[in-house]
Amino acid sequence: MSLNNAFDETERALLLRQLRGQRQHILAQLEGLSDAQLRAPVLPSGWSCLGLVRHLTLSDERYWFEVVMAGGSLDFWPRSEERRVGKECTVRCRS
Repeated sequence: MSLNNAFDETERALLLRQLRGQRQHILAQLEGLSDAQLRAPVLPSGWSCLGLVRHLTLSDERYWFEVVMAGGSLDFWPRSEERRVGKECTVRCRS
């Protein structure tokens, strides 16, 4: 393994650990909320807790990892009707 590969693996491990920590923090804040509480608008814009999780998933994680870091295209964005957080959307707080 070259020095560059070792650095890449170290950097990757650090980024993944940080990402796991951020995910755990968000999920800990949602743990114990009822389905109604997760879906209730809590901001004047109408955002709910699940809406925030969806935003973090698409805009932060998916965009940054798939587009910025991996050089992927922007065509993964859902159509407007798919952006709504429907009844089928759930949050798994602990795995």
